[in-house]
Amino acid sequence: MFDPPSGLDDLTHDTTDPWHTITVDGLTLEARVPTPMALGILARATSKHAPPAMRHDMIVQFLHTNLTEDSATRLWEAMLDPASPITEGTLDEVMRTVATLGTARPTRRSSH
Repeated sequence: MFDPPSGLDDLTHDTTDPWHTITVDGLTLEARVPTPMALGILARATSKHAPPAMRHDMIVQFLHTNLTEDSATRLWEAMLDPASPITEGTLDEVMRTVATLGTARPTRRSSH
C-alpha cells in the first residue's frame, strides 16, 4: 500500500524552493509545482471533448507556465531533433511528472 509523506514533510515542501529538477527520457528540466489554475488548464487539455488545436495550445501554455524558459526551450528543441531520444510518450510523461510535483499521490495503479 502507498504511504503518503507525513504532514510535516508536506508543509516543509510547501515552503521550499518551488523549482524542482525532473528527468524524463534522459532530458533534465526544471519545473515548478503547478497552481490549481494550471492544473485546470491541463485537465481541459486532456479532455476528449477538447478540439485538437485547443488541446495543443493548452498543453503548450501549461508547460510554458510550469517549466523554466530554458527548460521549455530544451524540450521543444529535443522534440524537433530527429537524433534525440525523445519519444511520442515523452511529452505525456513530462506533463504527468509536472502535474504531480509536490503531491503525495501515486500516478500509477497499484499492483495490489
